[in-house]
Amino acid sequence: MNRHRTYDAFTVSVTRLFVAGRRTGKVFEVRGLPLEWRPFSDLLWTDNQTLHFDRWSQPHYGIHYSVNVKRKKLISAVPFSDEFYLKRQRSKTQHKSVGLKGTKAKLTIVGPESRCIGIFRSLN
Repeated sequence: MNRHRTYDAFTVSVTRLFVAGRRTGKVFEVRGLPLEWRPFSDLLWTDNQTLHFDRWSQPHYGIHYSVNVKRKKLISAVPFSDEFYLKRQRSKTQHKSVGLKGTKAKLTIVGPESRCIGIFRSLN
């Protein structure tokens, strides 16, 4: 439930995410996000209309979503790795550093931004 108690967010079977308007009684489902068989986690309201949540694509890699529930719009979809994965990558890059004229070059790989669009579907 958000701070003003105007919306509730909940999952059903952990793979379906719903938002309910408490004043209107309307229920919407967040749809159209990739990996629809993967569970949602860490639902968090940052203000009265912005819902954040994660969907893990594998045990150490996920996408963090932000949705404006009032406008029914996807604000952002940002890929991220967990701490275990990041530590393993750091240890691998330390061993695979390439020397260039007496210095060590460090390679940083940034994942592509997700271009998915969340679609709200009314259930009423």
